[in-house]
Amino acid sequence: MTTLATQRLTGITLALGLICTACGGSDETSGSSDKTEDKAGEDKAGEDKADADKAGDAKAGDAKAGEDKPAAEGDKPAEGDKPAAAAAPAAGAGPAYFAVNMKGIAKLDVDGTWSMLAENNNQLISDMFIGPDGQVYLIDYQGLHKIADGKLEKVLEFGYKDIGSVSHLAMVKGGDLWAVNYKGVGNYTGGAWTLTEKEKIDGVDMLTDVAVAGDGTPWISGSKTVLKRNGEAWEAVDLSSLGDNPYIFRLGTAPDGTVYGQTSRELVQFGAEVKKIAINSKNFMGYSAAMEFGPNGQVAVSSSLCDLARLDPNNPDEVWLMSKDDLDCLSFQGLALDGQNRVWISSREGLSVVGEDKKPTEYGTGTIMELVGNVSHIVVVGSGPTLPAAGTAHTGGVTGKVLQDGTAIAGAKIEMCPSPQIFGSGSPCSTSKIKFEGTTTDKGEFTFENVPLGDYNVAVEIDGKWRSNYIPSFATKMKEGQTYDVGAVTYSKM
Repeated sequence: MTTLATQRLTGITLALGLICTACGGSDETSGSSDKTEDKAGEDKAGEDKADADKAGDAKAGDAKAGEDKPAAEGDKPAEGDKPAAAAAPAAGAGPAYFAVNMKGIAKLDVDGTWSMLAENNNQLISDMFIGPDGQVYLIDYQGLHKIADGKLEKVLEFGYKDIGSVSHLAMVKGGDLWAVNYKGVGNYTGGAWTLTEKEKIDGVDMLTDVAVAGDGTPWISGSKTVLKRNGEAWEAVDLSSLGDNPYIFRLGTAPDGTVYGQTSRELVQFGAEVKKIAINSKNFMGYSAAMEFGPNGQVAVSSSLCDLARLDPNNPDEVWLMSKDDLDCLSFQGLALDGQNRVWISSREGLSVVGEDKKPTEYGTGTIMELVGNVSHIVVVGSGPTLPAAGTAHTGGVTGKVLQDGTAIAGAKIEMCPSPQIFGSGSPCSTSKIKFEGTTTDKGEFTFENVPLGDYNVAVEIDGKWRSNYIPSFATKMKEGQTYDVGAVTYSKM
């Protein structure tokens, strides 16, 4: 999140043990894979559960191959170009940083070279942003950190007795903080927290976000309410112009200090009056997955399926649109906007960078070793770095077993890709550029070779119907040239 005056910090909801079954039933995955999940879906502004927060949650087997192989192997991915020497950096260039959960912080320097700044295989990063002092900050369940001299330094620990886990945070010039969580609203000033319990704030059932305007006024949002600080009290904002049931997914502060909210189809400008700014009413999915401001005052938004829009809130008649069909992206993870108005979007499929000309530069999963994993957040400084060429994908293998109520599903069609799509025409992975097809063995086992390192889900045809579930993130566990066992992928009878 890029704001010169103030910064909004939005957490994620970590749903441990989530099973995502498109066609019903209590489908689940078990085995040797790590149980850490990807960032939860579209509503990043949903409030964390109290029990998880109290436990410190912010916002929040190797090389085993089956005895038998499937009847058909997956498609081998096409090789990309070998890395080329980067061109000279643009004026005002800056690096790009990538939060890779359970791995660390990756950096793309101004000259187009990749490196890992901070490696941590136990860190779940809730957000990463540029502070009013120009430094890059991030938050995890332990506290607030900053990147300094190529290292990660802790700035502030979120003690349970003081504030507890922080789900959303805004930074003010001078270092003061405003934060919201399951307890209420916290203000960090003079080296200490002051907490106002949410039960003492009229009209608030849950707190979803916080932002600070350029004049220092804090704003907070609930599911259907927005309040601003007026002296020592919180004052409700009249949202009647937004319709009967407005839902503010998140708040953010533009570089000029104006606070904005986001609904699925609109930006909402807060000030002396509440102003709606239409994005694109033709997109039935809306754009509620993310909202990020660039240093030039433009704002980018994304849907959960990677439809993109970018506009200048002060000139909203000109909206730049990019369809998910024109990107190698089906499952949104992170978003950023740089000073060249390039939109950066990460997904299970990889990293896409799209400029004004709408010609994306694609880095497929596995082509950048530093980005193998769940890239949950992106920060780009200034006009950003020079983009290097993508190299050949680093590959390994994936094996597992498919069960229904404990019984092997033999001879079943199986597909694997980053984001299977159960609904619509074609098979679940038919629209994916990285896909593998096969048939389970008589023991229900499957193995795919030459798989670009990354995260994948499988879809299985059972009784004539395709079914899919959610396999927890295993990308950081994959090793080049080795086969990773995801364990048992289980389904229940419908």
